[in-house]
Amino acid sequence: MNASQKRHIRGFSLIEVLVTLVVLSLGLMGLAGLQITALKMNQAASARSLATQYAYAMLDKVRSRGKDGAADYICGNLSQCAGRAQPAGSDLDTFWSQLSGKQGDSAVWTPSLPEAKARIFRRETADVTPDTGCFGPEDQPGGEVFVVCIGWSQGNDAKLGIGASNGTNDQSIWAAAKLF
Repeated sequence: MNASQKRHIRGFSLIEVLVTLVVLSLGLMGLAGLQITALKMNQAASARSLATQYAYAMLDKVRSRGKDGAADYICGNLSQCAGRAQPAGSDLDTFWSQLSGKQGDSAVWTPSLPEAKARIFRRETADVTPDTGCFGPEDQPGGEVFVVCIGWSQGNDAKLGIGASNGTNDQSIWAAAKLF
């Protein structure tokens, strides 16, 4: 090769390398943001699944007690229903410990819902909707539909659609069954 041919053979310039690094770093930052979004959505789905599982388990316990025993489970604020008569009292205590993650002296860890709250009430119909809310309707003593409501705090992120429409970070689910 002569000298004129050597001048035309070049490697990458410093500017080309820097531009490539900027483009690559922007792509990696986008992937990191996508990963964060996926983790938040996974956490929200996990909490909703856990709450649904707990609600249906409690509804099954209420259903198993029959018409006479089911009324013992009515509880406006589950965190204040400790010390009820057996067997409902034991079931309510277990339910609350599952929701709150408090297992007494045992070393058993249970996944819990942050800032959990729950209530069990009767309705004439299963008319609990996002508009009426789980924690608004009063107990209707003559109702034949038992409703288990569970609420918890979830990170409020408007971009992801996490959080209630009123701007709070409250989430809730409910399960209802006509028992009789």
